[in-house]
Amino acid sequence: MKERLTAQEEEELNTMTKLEQELGFYEAAKQYEQIPVPEELDDLVRRTIQEQTAKKEKNMKKAAFKRSMRIAARTIGAMAAALLLFCIPLNTSEAFAKQMQSIPVLGRLAKVLTIRSYSYTENNTNVDVNVPEIVTYETDEEDTAATDFTEEVNAQIQTIVENYEADAKARFEEYKEAFFATGGTEEEWGGRTCDVTVDYEITYQEGSTLSLILTTSESCFAFYGEQYYYNLDVESGKYLTLQDLLGEDWMNICNESIIGQIEERLAQDTEGQLTYWGYGNDTEDEFASKFTTISEETSFYINAAGNPVVCFPKYEIAPGYMGVQEFEIAR
Repeated sequence: MKERLTAQEEEELNTMTKLEQELGFYEAAKQYEQIPVPEELDDLVRRTIQEQTAKKEKNMKKAAFKRSMRIAARTIGAMAAALLLFCIPLNTSEAFAKQMQSIPVLGRLAKVLTIRSYSYTENNTNVDVNVPEIVTYETDEEDTAATDFTEEVNAQIQTIVENYEADAKARFEEYKEAFFATGGTEEEWGGRTCDVTVDYEITYQEGSTLSLILTTSESCFAFYGEQYYYNLDVESGKYLTLQDLLGEDWMNICNESIIGQIEERLAQDTEGQLTYWGYGNDTEDEFASKFTTISEETSFYINAAGNPVVCFPKYEIAPGYMGVQEFEIAR
């Protein structure tokens, strides 16, 4: 019976076995290296390496493009957010808006910004105001005359807003005092309030030319509301006129168009809802304000099509319930 190997003998046997295996692997590797490689196999290996390298480069380019698109998307998003943050101060900060006048652009451009916007309630009067300001941008040397012109217009708008706001609140207070002074009771008053609003609308804005309407109104005294029309060429620093837009025959062009539109409106008014003083059935002598002609003081604005729109305030050529009457003069 064979004796069991000692621990030392087993360790030596394992060492001998590993050595034989390593020597066998070495001999096999040596023989493999000596095997000649066919030329076709060498070409195949080379083409395979080139194809894999090209494929890897293509994949790397795709990955790089995707990364760049993600970065671009994030950048555009950041720019959009920055633009939003940039635009917000223009409508909220007077100082910021004025600083924008130094930004260089091509030629002189006119923009309208809301420099102040506020709402509050005082003595049962609800006030809601948006104050516009005209700013200009230019690349050439500063045109003092044009700058003075826009500052003059802005000062006029500011004065209108301040005066109307103060007068509207005072009117309501006087009305309230007179109501109770003449025997009115709290129950009859019923917690009345008055809404005072000042706002504006830009009707045309192209290059150095702009047209806007400043509107004032109050709910308790509708006849005190008024519209102010600004048609400006800031490049030349002047108010535009109907003659500037329509030529030398501007008055006849407007008169013929307005009378024609009045007659057309009345002809289409089958329910008798419209009234123009001195036209249609209203031809009695009491209607002394029948429209016959415009004047240099007649209000107008420029619409999106670039056409002047002649405007008559309430009560001027029609009853107050018909509101402001507008007539587009096509060119």
